[in-house]
Amino acid sequence: MVTAVAQANDQILSSAQPGTVYSVTGTATGRLFAALTNEAEARAIAALQMAEGAPQRYVGACPPFDEILAPLETVRRTGVSITYSFPQPGVTAIAAPVYNFSDELELAVTMIGAAEEIDISLDGDHVAPLRALAATISRKLGYFANASGA
Repeated sequence: MVTAVAQANDQILSSAQPGTVYSVTGTATGRLFAALTNEAEARAIAALQMAEGAPQRYVGACPPFDEILAPLETVRRTGVSITYSFPQPGVTAIAAPVYNFSDELELAVTMIGAAEEIDISLDGDHVAPLRALAATISRKLGYFANASGA
């Protein structure tokens, strides 16, 4: 669920408003949670979202959980979730995890912007600073990375 939105000077059409719920399988934020939390719970949420009739209470496409296993592995390997021009054509999102003092995923910091303006390379102009911001917030919540650097 979105809890806060910081708008840039150049706005895009976005449904990101406080209270917005994102698809767990079809958005960068949802996939971050699906990859880094309990898989059984993520699957259950995905099944509920897929079964919802119109109007749906979530934003984003809702592909079946088994269709996103490879992207979830990428999230686990890279530590960020990126969707490029999906689920909304022309819009890209990058989500980075924020952990709490109990080493649990507390929230995601997500950047949403025009696909042609967002650098999705892992060490690029957007992913690296977003990761740094998430790490700073995590430290403020009492999280300290373990010896493996996770």
